[in-house]
Amino acid sequence: MYDVEGKKYLDFLGAFATLSQGHCHPKILAAVREQACILHHTSRATHHNLLYQVSEKLCTLTNFEKVLLTNTGM
Repeated sequence: MYDVEGKKYLDFLGAFATLSQGHCHPKILAAVREQACILHHTSRATHHNLLYQVSEKLCTLTNFEKVLLTNTGM
């Protein structure tokens, strides 16, 4: 994916991201249950340590300097 200036971005999951994970897989359900007990929903408008942690991990994995977690609305 590229912006209007030709800058390259990675689109990790398009369209219906939750559907591409399968339907009721036991490992996914266990992870959802565990996460829901910690933080079930948030946005970038609310600061919390998990946003920082996932952003840092993505930068490390991709060798990118910055990430922007967002929903394209697809």
